[in-house]
Amino acid sequence: MKLFEIVRKYLETNGISIRYFSDCIGVSPNVGGKWLRGDIKKLPAEKMEKIYAFLNEEYHTTVDEMKLTDKENK
Repeated sequence: MKLFEIVRKYLETNGISIRYFSDCIGVSPNVGGKWLRGDIKKLPAEKMEKIYAFLNEEYHTTVDEMKLTDKENK
């Protein structure tokens, strides 16, 4: 399985939009979508590093990390 296929499956499984993924790795949604379809074969090394960071959930905030107000906690 190629990396773009793994990422596509990850996004589908977790209900994450292409727009959000693209924003996280610093590309336009158009480029992100093309890469996820396999139309773009290679991205710059810095984007690949961001993709691996995305898969390691470095762009996500866990519930434990969230700061909820008293109103939200009720």
